[in-house]
Amino acid sequence: MIRQTCNAKQRDRLRAVELVIAGESTQAIMWMLGRSRDFVQRWCYVYRDHGLEAVRAQLQITFL
Repeated sequence: MIRQTCNAKQRDRLRAVELVIAGESTQAIMWMLGRSRDFVQRWCYVYRDHGLEAVRAQLQITFL
């Protein structure tokens, strides 16, 4: 799925989820992707709470 997307931001979302599932730390993922802690945690929480389809969706998700 990661290889099929042309959108760099979407690719990073999927990679962040893949890496956290693989057991990488937030710090390591931040370094590997060149993204902020907020970005990494946001998309991992979206995956945890709503599944992969929510990560793939290009909709804005409101965080409380």
